[in-house]
Amino acid sequence: MSKQLTDSESQEKKNTQAIADQIEKFLRSGGKIQRIPSGVSGRSNLSYKRLMTISEKASVAD
Repeated sequence: MSKQLTDSESQEKKNTQAIADQIEKFLRSGGKIQRIPSGVSGRSNLSYKRLMTISEKASVAD
């Protein structure tokens, strides 16, 4: 007896297969997957510049 998939389950299965296909293609082309330890964000400590300067709001004449 086979269970009929709902639309959501069917779409999830297609998405899962699409991701697996993309990973396989990536690995076959020589790509490598790096395992990042839990708790590591992958971002280096960058010093961020302020993108804007906050100044007092200019008064507007009514």
